[in-house]
Amino acid sequence: MMQSFTPEYWKAFNAGREYERKRCMAVFIAKIEKLQEVKGIGETTLQKIIESINTPLKLGGDKH
Repeated sequence: MMQSFTPEYWKAFNAGREYERKRCMAVFIAKIEKLQEVKGIGETTLQKIIESINTPLKLGGDKH
């Protein structure tokens, strides 16, 4: 017989999954933003990268 999980279990599971998703996105965004420091990668290239990975990330500030 298969044991069903309690609502408390699912609440904790979903909270952990959401926490990890946010943590991973923060790391990913930091890496993308770090590309602003790479010589030869300008705003246009960064925008193309962001569009190609289909993320709503908006880069802040003019780094030039």
